[in-house]
Amino acid sequence: MGKNGCHRIQGEAVSLDTQTRFSNGSLLLEKITLNLATDVLGDDFIIPINLKPGDKFYDMYQGNITITSIEQRTAAGAERTVVSGATNQTTYYWDRQTGILVAATSSFLEYTIHTKTSGTNIWQPQILGLDSTVFYTLVAAVVIGLVAIVVLLVWRKKVHVKS
Repeated sequence: MGKNGCHRIQGEAVSLDTQTRFSNGSLLLEKITLNLATDVLGDDFIIPINLKPGDKFYDMYQGNITITSIEQRTAAGAERTVVSGATNQTTYYWDRQTGILVAATSSFLEYTIHTKTSGTNIWQPQILGLDSTVFYTLVAAVVIGLVAIVVLLVWRKKVHVKS
């Protein structure tokens, strides 16, 4: 099952349009409103930012959730600092800087749910550890440099042959 959607922020409320794709191919479309001020976090899609191990936050459905670790992970195509926490059924991973859920695994008796953020406009994907814009700028600069060298060598050879 996978989810994706867009969001709107108004004051402390965040509205999400989500799509859940089930293993049988069916889709569930939902509108979800989250609010950090009132501890309505939905499926803990968004949590307070910059938490560290030992910090807690309250979810009205789950109770207190304690941050248990901090690590580097690839999330939505970029290397991010991620914090994790767990409840009885779910292990969560959130982007530390934004508080956005990047992955979760929920285990129940009859099924397991894997949630993964596959893309976002909050940060850019990386290539070889570089922001994609920086990577493509470097590639363009190298190609232009190589073309300039080839043109210079051809011009120099023609001038040398005429002499």
